[in-house]
Amino acid sequence: MKRFGLILLFIVAGCEGSIQLSENEERAAKYLEEQGYTVISIEDESSFKYSASQLLDQPWSGIWDVQSTKPEAYTNKAIVAVSFIIKDHPLDDASDRGKTNATVYLSDQEVIGGISFPHSNGPLIGQPYSLVGKTAEEIDEQIKQE
Repeated sequence: MKRFGLILLFIVAGCEGSIQLSENEERAAKYLEEQGYTVISIEDESSFKYSASQLLDQPWSGIWDVQSTKPEAYTNKAIVAVSFIIKDHPLDDASDRGKTNATVYLSDQEVIGGISFPHSNGPLIGQPYSLVGKTAEEIDEQIKQE
């Protein structure tokens, strides 16, 4: 019985501290790393749906203004949002924290876009940036040039 208890202790101790990531978290983190960003932490995973009429209101209109994909393809579909704190991003120097918050959006486990904003202790006011740190105006200009 004593031997069984020791084996059980080693099994429990060996599992302690290991974090199991969801498939969406793994895909989103891999995507960010492929873009050259360093993931510091995974903050949250959530899912949502939005209707076509919600696209006219904040926060949806601001979020989709900085995407290169069109939102209509994803109305009434489940979208997963995985939020991170990252570094080595263009917005790192926009605050005194030297880090960036990034949220990656996935549909059917495929990355469809995301948003970013400078990491801050306080609330941020204004529109989000694209996942690569561009404003809505910069995204519009990029789309016009393609």
